[in-house]
Amino acid sequence: WKKDNPDLKEALDEIESNYRAFSYSDFVHAVSLKELGLPDTMIAEQMEISLHRLDMWKEKNAGFKKALIAATKKRRDFQVYNVEEKLIQSALGFEYEEQEVIANLKKDGSEKDFRKKIIKKFRAPSVSAQELFLCNNANDRYSKNQNITLSDNTEYDKQREKISRLFEEVKKQKI
Repeated sequence: WKKDNPDLKEALDEIESNYRAFSYSDFVHAVSLKELGLPDTMIAEQMEISLHRLDMWKEKNAGFKKALIAATKKRRDFQVYNVEEKLIQSALGFEYEEQEVIANLKKDGSEKDFRKKIIKKFRAPSVSAQELFLCNNANDRYSKNQNITLSDNTEYDKQREKISRLFEEVKKQKI
């Protein structure tokens, strides 16, 4: 049938020439790209394969699919860790340096010389960062939602009942 359909034969030959078997180096390459945060489309592009081929490899190799999922989780955990560190830094305040360049000019506007000046600054603690940190990490003591338990047997209610009974006794004695 390939002889009868030359166009189909050419297309099939092209598909077969583009076929790449899954190898250990493909495994390592794809997982390392996933750890960098690349989506599947870019991984396929970097590996010079089609997205369909990458999806087929994931379908046929459960270990490969699990490794890509683990790499994504590892990347997210790393990002969460970095954001938590910056949140803590923002909540506590931090020192940083700024560089200022001062240029001296001649009367004609050309540059005479310049000098760099490093300025140390302090970023004050952020109250909103403190609130976010405490609400998420010590929510038993710091919470935006207050848990108030109401019951019918409070001390106030008990005293109120005693007073009512005393009034009833006094009324009965007067009668």
